Amino acid sequence: MTSETPMTTQQAELEVDIAATRAQLGRTLEALMAKTHVKTRAEDAIREDLASLKRRTFQAASRARDDAAGMARRVRGSARTRTGRLSATAVLAGVITALLVAVRSKLEGDRR
Repeated sequence: MTSETPMTTQQAELEVDIAATRAQLGRTLEALMAKTHVKTRAEDAIREDLASLKRRTFQAASRARDDAAGMARRVRGSARTRTGRLSATAVLAGVITALLVAVRSKLEGDRR
């Protein structure tokens, strides 16, 4: 087209269509080249695997931390219960011992 000939609407539409087709072909070509580039595909796969491994490791560590915290709570609760039982047993043993000593002293006192 020269500057002397005005562009018709149909010609303008055709040029826009051609430009869009060229852009689409360019994107398609880039996609095909990316698929055939083995090194890039391998690097992408490694990157994805590494991200997956990090995610699974974080989840496993989180579960382990939660499990350990739960176990610690159970152990503390069990220790408190046992300590409470031991304390009550010790007090009861002390009372019984004191009663036995008092009864024995009374019996020995009565014999004298």
